[in-house]
Amino acid sequence: KDPTGRGERAWQIMRRLPITEGEHAGKRIGDTAPPWMPRLVRLIFGHTDQAGLRLLREAFVVVSKKNAKTTFASAIGMTSLLLEEEARGFVAMLAENRPQARIAFENMVAMVRADEELGERFQIVDHRHTLRYPRTGSRATAIAADMASLVGFNPSVGIVDELHLLGATPKGAALVNQIRTGSVARKEPLLCSFSTAPTDRSAGIFESTMAKARRVIAGEEIDPRFFGWLCLIPDGLDPEDPANWFWSNPSL
Repeated sequence: KDPTGRGERAWQIMRRLPITEGEHAGKRIGDTAPPWMPRLVRLIFGHTDQAGLRLLREAFVVVSKKNAKTTFASAIGMTSLLLEEEARGFVAMLAENRPQARIAFENMVAMVRADEELGERFQIVDHRHTLRYPRTGSRATAIAADMASLVGFNPSVGIVDELHLLGATPKGAALVNQIRTGSVARKEPLLCSFSTAPTDRSAGIFESTMAKARRVIAGEEIDPRFFGWLCLIPDGLDPEDPANWFWSNPSL
């Protein structure tokens, strides 16, 4: 349900964002997006109460590689700013280390530079890995866990690319928990975590979040503020058989 049309507005913004790399460079996200993308965007932003307040506080998504996961994560950050629903919003793009954080930042910058209207709306502060959005006084910043400080860390939206890598570091886990528990000053705090399934067992915050997602999906835990979507090949099926790849590749 999308009682206020907020989810649809979010998708109409995202679908116009430019694709800047790969075989579809030069097109818009909406030109080539597989069905899961608009469905997920409408859910994240449009699952609201009658007053229009977002009900979801955390979304956890596991998909395999080659599903445009990093680009989609960056587009979520851009969309949240362009919705213009919070003054002085702070979108934190979290990554394990500086090179990974740089990828997230460069994805957003590439979108801005590829679109004249976006270029007029955003200011790029390259040395701070920050995009400023003057219309609402908001910003999006790429943050590496190994360089971050918890002091004053109060994002309105936190986006994690590869939670199984970020969560393996003590500071990375602390940053995620800070978003979960420390953003009470924000009207509608949101944490979106994206990850590929690790090939080996991943402990820590990824494992606990995965366990929670399984409980919620199975109906063993009721948490209306949490959404989990696990695209995994079921146990007992051959992961090397192409006939089973659609389980972990929603874009197929």
